[in-house]
Amino acid sequence: MIQFPIYRKYTNGKNLFKIESERSFYQIQIIGSKVFTQFIEAKQYPEIIFISALIEMTDSHIVESNEAEFEELIKK
Repeated sequence: MIQFPIYRKYTNGKNLFKIESERSFYQIQIIGSKVFTQFIEAKQYPEIIFISALIEMTDSHIVESNEAEFEELIKK
């Protein structure tokens, strides 16, 4: 059984994810000095596969993150 939320990020540190379920997540994206946040609810197959890849870290550019790192960026 998977315990949610799960935290992931890209190795470049510019995208962080808080995975709420197998079908939804929050994303923080850093572009230059700006920080953007969005909530995504997967409705199509590619989105579901993307969340699965985040959970399982099947891509080499996805690594573990944590709540503190995610929440620090939310405050910006």
